[in-house]
Amino acid sequence: MLNVRHLARIGLEGLRDLIPAGLAFFEDPEERALLDRVFGTASLLRLVALGAAASLLGQLFARFGPGFPLKQEIDWGTAVLAILLGLLIRRHLYLQGHPNHDVPFRALALSLVPALAAMLLTTMIVELSFGHPFGLYDDYFQGSVLGDVLLWSTHLLGLAAAAVIAVAALCYSERWMEAATDLAVRLLVFKILVWVTALVLIEIGILGPILAAIIETLTGIQIPEWVGNLVDQLSYALLLMIAYGFIIGGTWLVCRRTYDELMTNRSVNLTRALEELAKPEPKKEKAA
Repeated sequence: MLNVRHLARIGLEGLRDLIPAGLAFFEDPEERALLDRVFGTASLLRLVALGAAASLLGQLFARFGPGFPLKQEIDWGTAVLAILLGLLIRRHLYLQGHPNHDVPFRALALSLVPALAAMLLTTMIVELSFGHPFGLYDDYFQGSVLGDVLLWSTHLLGLAAAAVIAVAALCYSERWMEAATDLAVRLLVFKILVWVTALVLIEIGILGPILAAIIETLTGIQIPEWVGNLVDQLSYALLLMIAYGFIIGGTWLVCRRTYDELMTNRSVNLTRALEELAKPEPKKEKAA
């Protein structure tokens, strides 16, 4: 059983490694040149186009594709991006069936940045154009503008986390159907947990009323209802942003540490690797 505390440690360690690499990608032209060396000329523009196309294809399928159970529970832009980018990365990982050791991990990992940014921006524009803020919080968008923006930002970060997990799962597995099925189950369970969190913290509202009652008891000042709603939105956004950040950081760390194994074996069980990393470090015996 995975320990939440150890998973948080992995996520934090991964973020400490990921953030400098991401900043270097934006600030150092040589880092961006890695993409051209791996994916060819104008790679940045092509990755942006890939992300935008994935979002549009996903939106079209979600709106006009055939219906089936749980279809609306999947973000299809993220799914399409994972498949397209997964195919692209696997193609460059193995040239003519042989591992391409000239491809550095960070070049492949950071290729997700422009593609993901384009997908999220396109998704946001399309959803706002239809007047539905991502179709998730229509009943909850009744608080302050700040709370609404935080909920939007939380959802975007959630899509980013899902995309990172999906691309990693597909890139690190030869058996795509098995990996995709396992991934879909895990993401569905995670989405249910997110829905329950939203229900408790936003719809039912726990922290806001408690805080308002404490302030009213101590000061005698009656707190407006919108303040309680804002507290509920802030607590929800903060909780999930931390969770999504740890997911992204943990996925980066696991993938980086198992990259050599992937090049050797063509496949890595990321779940097992995560469990190994999440094991508590053995305690040092005290000297007698």
